[in-house]
Amino acid sequence: MSREIITSSQSVLKSMMNLYDGEVGVILGCSPYLNSHDKGLLRGICSKNRVISIKQSYYLFPELVDVHIYNCCNIQKYNYLKNKPISIEVSSASPSSNNFDLFFKIRERDKRKSVSWISRDKKNLDEIEKWSISNSIDPFLRPYGPGIMTEIVFYMCEYLGLSKIVLIGCDNQSMGGVTHFYRNKKNLSNLPIINDPHAGSPLIKFEEEKSIFLESMSYWQKWLESKGVYIYNVSKFSNYPSSIKNITINELSNW
Repeated sequence: MSREIITSSQSVLKSMMNLYDGEVGVILGCSPYLNSHDKGLLRGICSKNRVISIKQSYYLFPELVDVHIYNCCNIQKYNYLKNKPISIEVSSASPSSNNFDLFFKIRERDKRKSVSWISRDKKNLDEIEKWSISNSIDPFLRPYGPGIMTEIVFYMCEYLGLSKIVLIGCDNQSMGGVTHFYRNKKNLSNLPIINDPHAGSPLIKFEEEKSIFLESMSYWQKWLESKGVYIYNVSKFSNYPSSIKNITINELSNW
C-alpha cells in the first residue's frame, strides 16, 4: 500500500475504537442456510442493530450494513450505495480494486501457525490477545484464521465495543454439497465472484477449515466474554459448542 493509504487507514482504525460501544452486532455470513430465515423478520432485526456483513451477504440489506468485511476468496467488485459502510479487506494477496477503507495483510497461510490452531491449546490463549487489533505491534498484519471470522471479524467486534454479537448465516455447514447461499445446486456462483476455491472440489478445503474453526470456538467465546462481548448463534441447528447459546429468529426479533 502507498504511504497515503497507510496513513488514512490508521486514522480510520483509530476512529473505530468503541464506535458501537454497548450495542448489539448482527453478523451476516454466507451459509446456504442464510436464505432459510424469514426475510421480513431478518430485515427488522438488522434495522434495530449494527450489521456486519461478510462478502456477498452485503447485498441482502445493503442499506442497513454498517461494516462490510471480505477476504481474497470468493469476492467480487462491490458496488456500494450512497450510505457506504465501513469496508474492510483482508487478504494474503495484493489489495483489490475495491473501494475499501481498511486493508489487512494475512502474513501466511499455515494452519499450524493459525490463530485458531494456537487457541486450541488452553496454554496458548494469550496468543489470541497478542493478535488483537489494539495490541498488535502492526495491527494491519493479521494471522491466518483459517476463515474470515477468526482473521478479523471477532477482533473487530471487540474493537468496536459491541456487547453482544449474533451470528446469522454462519452455520459452517454445507447444504447438499452447496457451500454458500449465492451458489446453485452444482455449487457454482450465481454472482460474478473471483478466486473461487470451492468450484472444483467444493468440500475438501471447506470441511478442513470448518473443523479447525469449530474446535476453537469455545476458546473464542471465552476470549470474547473476557472482553465483555457475548456471542449467540441463530440457526435451525447448531454445530457450535453447547456453551454458545442457539436462539431462533423469532426470539431475536423480541430483543
